[in-house]
Amino acid sequence: MPVLRNIRHEKFAHAIARGAAVPQAYERAGYAPGARAAAAAARLSGKAELKARVAEIKSHAASAEPSVARMIDELEEARRLAIEIKQPAAAVSATLAKARIAGMIGEKADGKVATTLTFELSETEAARRIAFILRRGAHAAL
Repeated sequence: MPVLRNIRHEKFAHAIARGAAVPQAYERAGYAPGARAAAAAARLSGKAELKARVAEIKSHAASAEPSVARMIDELEEARRLAIEIKQPAAAVSATLAKARIAGMIGEKADGKVATTLTFELSETEAARRIAFILRRGAHAAL
């Protein structure tokens, strides 16, 4: 469905889609508050065209919402590409980002990297070790 022709109706639809109550959405859209505003807002919210637009806005928002799984998949794709084009630093960055997102690595106040493992490494040392493993794995695959 295209954007609604009336800009205030479009703003109203966006406010409803974001979870605003009908009277508040009506005011956010630029309509004046008052005794008749609640009734007018209720009538507007009941229009089929507006309901369809709210549903569309919500569906776009849900599909665009980043998820941990989607981010990890994208980083894995980036890591594979980095290995393919022989860019180990980029592969290490993607691997570290995946580990952070998954909660396997977190930074402490002292700058050290805390892992879910039983030892601590600086970020530089962790990157160096991961790069070594990636290079060894890349050579083994050739």
